[in-house]
Amino acid sequence: MPKTARPSEPTRTPELSPERTACAHGGAYLRADRVNRRTLTTLDGVTRLNLTIRRCRHESCAAVRRPYRPEAEGRLALPHHEFGLDVIALVGRLRYANTAPSPRSAPTGSDAATGSPNAPSPTCSTGTTSCSPSPSPTTPGCGPCWPTRRG
Repeated sequence: MPKTARPSEPTRTPELSPERTACAHGGAYLRADRVNRRTLTTLDGVTRLNLTIRRCRHESCAAVRRPYRPEAEGRLALPHHEFGLDVIALVGRLRYANTAPSPRSAPTGSDAATGSPNAPSPTCSTGTTSCSPSPSPTTPGCGPCWPTRRG
């Protein structure tokens, strides 16, 4: 679906360039090849990044024409995304804020320490470690939390 709203004007425009100026393979100087512009929406506002892309121009080098992007770009946003990492973290925190972790009881006692097949599973549906297996499949109990015996 095409975007219908006009993008807002950026509030800041930092210039980012790679920290590396020498080729990792041949040691030659990496020339600035082009400048990419990337717009991000962050919690501070709209940011337009001016990214200087560098490339090695020596044909004998193993990394000839390989682009080197600014390292700081990865600290601001994921590749191919319009929103900054701070926005993604906030959405995740708000999304899972009301989700309470399920209570789980850890196995205790001598059976749990020895790994005996009679030890209850830590994910017992009743939330206790003192439950016993159901005498039959039709009798209610917490039989599914007990591991099966092997042997």
